Amino acid sequence: MHSSRLLASHLWIIFEPRWDARYCGEATQRLRPQVARLIDALLLYDEVIIPTHDFLILPVFATVLGVEGFEHLVQADAIRFARLDAALGYAGNGVGLSAYDIRPSEQRPDPAPCSAEPAVAADLAFSMMADVCGRRAGQTALDSVIRRCETISVAPFAGDITKQTHLDLSESQNLQVAFGLTGLDMQRLPGVAPDQMVMAPHENDEWPCNAIDAVLRIAYANLECKLVGETNAAAVFTTSPIGHVLGAKLERLLPGQIDPNAFATLREIARVPDIAKGVLDNQVALAKMLELRQTSNASAFRKWFQENATNDPVTTGRAYADLLQAVPKIQQLPLRVLRFFITSVAGFVPVVGHAISALDSFLIDHFFRGTSPRFFIDDLRLLGRTPGRDGTDLRGPR
Repeated sequence: MHSSRLLASHLWIIFEPRWDARYCGEATQRLRPQVARLIDALLLYDEVIIPTHDFLILPVFATVLGVEGFEHLVQADAIRFARLDAALGYAGNGVGLSAYDIRPSEQRPDPAPCSAEPAVAADLAFSMMADVCGRRAGQTALDSVIRRCETISVAPFAGDITKQTHLDLSESQNLQVAFGLTGLDMQRLPGVAPDQMVMAPHENDEWPCNAIDAVLRIAYANLECKLVGETNAAAVFTTSPIGHVLGAKLERLLPGQIDPNAFATLREIARVPDIAKGVLDNQVALAKMLELRQTSNASAFRKWFQENATNDPVTTGRAYADLLQAVPKIQQLPLRVLRFFITSVAGFVPVVGHAISALDSFLIDHFFRGTSPRFFIDDLRLLGRTPGRDGTDLRGPR
């Protein structure tokens, strides 16, 4: 059976000790456009895997989508969480790149969200949701998150990531020059005291960065590649600032990966409204979209899209034209015969005959039309025409 998974690294909030409402607000502002990409991904992939350390993405979802929308999202069995039990950092005293976590101590007896048990960490994220949204989602949503979470241990492959990162740098003079690493000992980079651990830089930190930040960014790019295999993903959405490094690796790992802009190209050609924007602007009900993606036509579309879509408008246009010219099931034998038989037999009963004749072009065609990607495209257009919660229509004024 056809199945596809996306690793949604673009929603990965690298471990942050400032686990509070203020930081959650900053993350929400930064990640709102990435939540729109998630909505698109739900239409294109059977399952979306979100890497996380501490589930901070949960209150972000609730802030952007509303608590009710968040509940629909996590209860739709469309997303999963890959929870890493450690983060990557750079330690002093010659240790260099290594995995670390934060454990309870006498000074801080409560477990940090990044190292607590998954159920405890998720519950803490739901409490954060109450702080930033005014209420937390229900127990059913929490149970869904916990049930669809898989813990990935970083320690077994931390050494491989360190070796690969050093190899990337040693083999690329361009990287060494770009990041100011020429002639430096990778185990003893400047900027860290013997008893310190430098955490990974964030997406909004200044760029170019210092030598340690550069090494950590490359290490996290290698960790993303490792997660592709760990999660059995068929594609990756990323916001890595060293996309040229990660992109080259992903081309080897995922030679058939679709260009992230391919769906926008198809939407333009097929004149499909921007459903993701509609969801974020409260013009499309997320619950309706999630219900639509469960249909057999949606599954057929996802398979067709991954086999045919490209960022090249000409190629995508040709594939879409071929799709439109495909003969509907209702026009093929033996279904045409069956349809003729139903309408002909019904004609012997006057009342039924008139009813069948009136409904023939709608109900019978709909019943016998079968499954097709093009029907899902039609459904998306219809969803875009349906007034949302604020009463608007994605087509705009007419």
